[in-house]
Amino acid sequence: MSFMRRYWTQVHNWVGVLITPPLAIIFFTGIVLFFHDALYQWEFGRQGQLTLPQAMDQAANRLEQQGILKEGGSLSFYPAEEGGFPLMYYGGKGYQAILADGTVLKDAIRGNAGRTLLNIHDSLSLPMGLYLAGLVAVLMLVLLINGLVVHWPNLKRQFQQYRPDSAKDKWLDLHKLVGIASLPYLLMYAITGAAFCLLVLYQALLLMGPYQGDRSALMNDMGFAQVPQAAKVAAAQLPPSALLAQSQALLGAQPNRLTIGPWKDQNQQVIATSSRGRELVETREIIFTPGAKAPLSDIRQDNMDPSRLIYGAFVALHYGHFGGITLIWLFSALGIACLGMLFGGALRAHGRLPKSGWLYHYNRKSLVLAGSLPLGTLALLLAARYLPMDSPARFWAFPWVFWVVTLLPVLWPMAVGTGRRRVACLWWTGGLFALASLGSIALKQGPELWAWALALVAGTLVLGAGAALLTRRLSPPAS
Repeated sequence: MSFMRRYWTQVHNWVGVLITPPLAIIFFTGIVLFFHDALYQWEFGRQGQLTLPQAMDQAANRLEQQGILKEGGSLSFYPAEEGGFPLMYYGGKGYQAILADGTVLKDAIRGNAGRTLLNIHDSLSLPMGLYLAGLVAVLMLVLLINGLVVHWPNLKRQFQQYRPDSAKDKWLDLHKLVGIASLPYLLMYAITGAAFCLLVLYQALLLMGPYQGDRSALMNDMGFAQVPQAAKVAAAQLPPSALLAQSQALLGAQPNRLTIGPWKDQNQQVIATSSRGRELVETREIIFTPGAKAPLSDIRQDNMDPSRLIYGAFVALHYGHFGGITLIWLFSALGIACLGMLFGGALRAHGRLPKSGWLYHYNRKSLVLAGSLPLGTLALLLAARYLPMDSPARFWAFPWVFWVVTLLPVLWPMAVGTGRRRVACLWWTGGLFALASLGSIALKQGPELWAWALALVAGTLVLGAGAALLTRRLSPPAS
């Protein structure tokens, strides 16, 4: 091996070991979040007593009575795609929600397991964590390019190579095989993940450059349409239910976002978006005035500005918004395969790192952390489903529930260097418990959660097999 390839190999190994823990967390939570609609139904689904139009009108009346929604303000609704509930809305003072049984949630963002998982996925729930996740995505891109450079001379042979009888080489072969097979998927997530996490930096550069500080113009071009300035001339206000019906007629679909503003003002416009499901950038956005028979603007993929088209394509690729549930199943399977790739690479590194070094202990704890992710996620979802909706714990406990359960096997008893067999058993049985519970959820909540449960089955089988091997390898020799 040449000096340059040896150097690149060392960089690949070191950086790979360092970013495997956050990358495993990001991948796993991302797979779970593919099924966000089913998660919302699991957490917020209640026996229906209100229709969506009734809930929207009640929300507007309540916000006006509380003095939160005033003339000249704006009101945004975010109906869930399945059945319209929970109905999230924003009236200028935090996000609230109305459930189908009329229950009002005063803090629908912090008291939300799906949002908690999204924060963990985006920023690992850390201050400035968004930039850390962006750095991890950039390093992931470096690793992919670096891995291609290292393995390029023997790429074809190594892609076809798998040595199951060699304890030393089978994890390396698995790592390379999955890495090469899923390379387009990995590159897409490295690029789009870095773009989203570091978006604030790009926006700052654009505001200092071509947009000259005009944030509204920048947000409009990126696809976040802004309501017009208030004319301060009073006008009759149609109820949100009527504007919902108008948007449904103009879009030919249920909107997933409806923004009304300025409230009770002559300049009022309504911005409605929906998913079309036939193109890469599925989003269709219309802007119309109340009572009009035609929209003022109708933005689709074929007439979008380039900046919005690129951003929309990144969103569609990253979240799997195009192609329906079949594409989400495919992305979930690829994500589980990539978790196996990370696991294989970490096991291979474990056999080559000096046992006296900090990197060896860091890598060992990373393996346990990756295996405990299903149990932490399950604990979070069960807490979300069964904690009372008005419980103060919903507003502060969710991240702690996830991190305590996930990190517990790492902090005890691995931190003191004993109980390795107990850790692996906890890992394995925790995964089985998670699967059994998720299976019961899927039986009650419909077919979409089956894809999630099946993906977790495949992933946990891989992690369980690795746990057994890790137990055997790390157990101290008999005296």
